[in-house]
Amino acid sequence: MDSALSEKMGALDEKMDNYYSEYKKSVKRLERDVGSLEDGLENLDEYVVEDLDECVDRETVVDLIHEIVLSLIGKKGSRGAVLRKSEDIPHKQRRKARPRKVKQIVV
Repeated sequence: MDSALSEKMGALDEKMDNYYSEYKKSVKRLERDVGSLEDGLENLDEYVVEDLDECVDRETVVDLIHEIVLSLIGKKGSRGAVLRKSEDIPHKQRRKARPRKVKQIVV
């Protein structure tokens, strides 16, 4: 009985490690995307006319980007990425696209 429980605990620990690893990858990707957007915004500043630059506050845009990223991370859940069980996914989405069989008529 104890060995069965310890096996299940080990399997659950491994799953949690995998989920946490995927969560960290997602966070790193989002942080990289924010950095990329900030760089693009800096490059855009070079081409913006000074009059337009007064209308758009760069700090405000960067703050909005950070809020969006944090809200996306927050939707993942407090324990890491929330992954759906296979039964939560509709059948048609689980199926892989398979080529249709074509009947050949022999003449």
